[in-house]
Amino acid sequence: MRIVVDTNVLVSAFVSATSSPARILDLWRAGDLEIVTSQAALDELQRVLLYPRIRTRLRYSNDQIDQFVALLRKHAL
Repeated sequence: MRIVVDTNVLVSAFVSATSSPARILDLWRAGDLEIVTSQAALDELQRVLLYPRIRTRLRYSNDQIDQFVALLRKHAL
């Protein structure tokens, strides 16, 4: 199955590991669905995840964020 995700969905997945958006990422990581997005959306995601008000809510380091966005760039459609 393919799904188109908005930046807000991906940010929500990062903020809360138990949210529905986080479940979408879990399914993607397991290979049960494909994420469809654009380079512009991924650029926005990387930028938004580094906003101070978002950073305070994240449980990931900047390196982990960079690695995840790189993984999306490589494997998302």
